Amino acid sequence: MTSNSGEEASLGRRRAQLVMLALLFMAPVMAAWVAWQYVGEHGVGETTNAGQLVVPAQRLPELPLVGLDGGPLNERALRSRWTYVMFAPAGGCDAGCEQWLYETRQLRISINKDFPRVHRLLILDTRPGPETLAALEQDHPDLTLAFATGEEMAAVRRTFAAAAPAGGSHVFLVDPLGNVMMTYDARVDFKGMFKDLRKLLKVSQIG
Repeated sequence: MTSNSGEEASLGRRRAQLVMLALLFMAPVMAAWVAWQYVGEHGVGETTNAGQLVVPAQRLPELPLVGLDGGPLNERALRSRWTYVMFAPAGGCDAGCEQWLYETRQLRISINKDFPRVHRLLILDTRPGPETLAALEQDHPDLTLAFATGEEMAAVRRTFAAAAPAGGSHVFLVDPLGNVMMTYDARVDFKGMFKDLRKLLKVSQIG
């Protein structure tokens, strides 16, 4: 009797592990399905997105990014929340970059109670100098900064570029499971961008 009970318990654990693995593989597919079904006012056939959906959503690998503390960027920076990922141009954050930072900051403010569910990450090609860092921290205290150089930066850019449906993307929206699921270019209508985010937060059970 004891032997049978032990075997049944072991079998139950193996089944639970298989279910967990299946859920992990299905997560990107489910995220894409949610986006297709709900981001548009009328589902897949008639979307009203300001951005471009990434279908299927692209799972991000571990990225060779360095945080301001000099250590690897904490993986949680791209997990558990909806994250806008932005790339600064070579040499620092120019006027266009500053505009994106401003607009995404306003998006977070506009969603009121859902403010904590949204995160922002700016990726630079070099560690920012003291003046730049002070200005960013003053204007965007909620912003996470990370950088990579040389081949590592090229690899990070390729990873995100692979998720861009038509190229030329300036901002990537990463879901709380670490999947790139929407991209935006420089011509985006920020009111539409807000609508996209509001819909996703409304229907999402994660993040």
